[in-house]
Amino acid sequence: MKKATTPYALVIAALLTMAFTNANESIGKFIKTNYFDLPFGKVKELSAQLQTTDIELLPTQSATILGNYLSKKVLETPNPYGINMRSNYFWNIYNALPSFVSAKERHTGYNQGAREYSATEQLMAYAIYRIDRSPGNLRRIFEFFKPTLTTLVSPSVYKELGIETYLHQAINSYKRISQTPNFRKFLQDAYNQIDTTTGSVSWEGNRQSFHKFENSAYGFSVDEVNQIIAKHMKLDRYSDMMYSPWLSFWMRRNHEGNMDEVLKILNEIDEIYNDQQQPDNTNAYGHEVSHLDHTGKIVYHQKWTDNNGENIILLSEEITENNPNDDMPTLSVNLYAYHYAKTGRSYKLMSKHTDSQLNCGFENRARFMEKSVTIADADNNGFLEVSIVYRKGCSSEISPDGLTLVTMENGKKYTIEGTTKAILHSSVPPMGGETNISKEFYTADYKILSQALQLWQEQQENHNGYYTPRLYQLTDLEPYHNLKLLGVEPYWTIDMHYDKLAYFEISQEAVWYMYTRIRKVDGGFEVEAERMNSNDFVVITFQEGDCSDGMSDNTYPYKVTLVRQGRTYEGCGRWVE
Repeated sequence: MKKATTPYALVIAALLTMAFTNANESIGKFIKTNYFDLPFGKVKELSAQLQTTDIELLPTQSATILGNYLSKKVLETPNPYGINMRSNYFWNIYNALPSFVSAKERHTGYNQGAREYSATEQLMAYAIYRIDRSPGNLRRIFEFFKPTLTTLVSPSVYKELGIETYLHQAINSYKRISQTPNFRKFLQDAYNQIDTTTGSVSWEGNRQSFHKFENSAYGFSVDEVNQIIAKHMKLDRYSDMMYSPWLSFWMRRNHEGNMDEVLKILNEIDEIYNDQQQPDNTNAYGHEVSHLDHTGKIVYHQKWTDNNGENIILLSEEITENNPNDDMPTLSVNLYAYHYAKTGRSYKLMSKHTDSQLNCGFENRARFMEKSVTIADADNNGFLEVSIVYRKGCSSEISPDGLTLVTMENGKKYTIEGTTKAILHSSVPPMGGETNISKEFYTADYKILSQALQLWQEQQENHNGYYTPRLYQLTDLEPYHNLKLLGVEPYWTIDMHYDKLAYFEISQEAVWYMYTRIRKVDGGFEVEAERMNSNDFVVITFQEGDCSDGMSDNTYPYKVTLVRQGRTYEGCGRWVE
């Protein structure tokens, strides 16, 4: 038998521990209990331990006693495998339940090797385990501790103990389960079967075999419980949810009638910690400098130190689709470059440069050139110069693009303008290649101009060097790396990675494509990618929406379109844990 995990430990430990340890005299409400199976002979003993005459509605002092005990056993006392909140709850609370609790709930057989628990420890474990789990009581407990949650469990501990990851898994699993029509009925049907059956189910050939026994929770292993739930939920036999402990978690919350309230509480906990971590723990590219005033999305940033102290170059862009529903939509791109220097505790804007390519009905090529930023002190005056290069263009053909270099130094700004060199064929001279140096450059130290011209010439030759997605687009796509795209006729699958994707067909090696363009669409993305050193490219669109693979009754959460080698294929997308 596999050892069962206790997913409810997150709710119990994360909610009750902090709630009870935060209990104070200002709390005018009681915590309800559900001690329905407490033997009469134990009532007086438990009342003495909890220092109350009413064990059905626990007053403040009883909540504090339980909270201190739970905090010690879950957050401080190690289990045989070390210190872990979920495992500690299993070993020090769940395994300590007294014998009068149903064998199905005590997981008898899973605690082999655990220490002996005293009568006092068993009653304390019971008192915690049997807290009333109605939505109102859970909400009452949560409201007790919410104002001081991050003080009791710091943001760093929240991440280091894995609570954040665990909580996100719970929330995401609910989203996936709830996509099934009538999922609440199916979960309750599964619970009814599991709760009234004591034994294990296995397959022997094409026949299902039942073996009766009574020494484990529900009479089943974790995998067997999942198989029963999955059958009621009509899950795809290849779905990763078949192996997820969250099936059982949400099945039990549904039976308790607190499923929606638990989801709300988990989301609120996540919001509280996200607010705490937002300045230094966001997934957005450029979050380290996002507090500086800027327009659009950050595409590049870098820091350096000179006579001004700390300096920052921040590049951002703003992309606007104009009249997207018209037959002739256009795209506008605004580019922004900011030079900030830190003075005291604040930052001062030293220089700003803006440009744009507006209302382009073809391919809008406006963007900052890759690897074009250089920072150096060419004139050795203690103030470093930062140079950036960007291009502009609107065309569907091979033609030169506008090219601009900007150098900023201690509030001064110098520019070079011209065009890229577009090569039609090696036998003919390139088109474009103009260079116009601003008069400000000629008044500066010639070493600054010499350094700028070297960068200019490198980028002027780089006409085809813009077919890469922006960094923030790669970051935006990152949450979808666990979305597996698949289709039939022929059977194919696609796995997405940071800057490339892998295309698979049955019995074939992976074909790798590098992303060349990423564009957000309603409920998903359109991704273009090209195979290295070839003319082979793919265009993939995936969007939220019920999807059928055409070969089964399964419904997937994403619709997929794949264009490859001139053919269009339809497919679906499903999440992989």
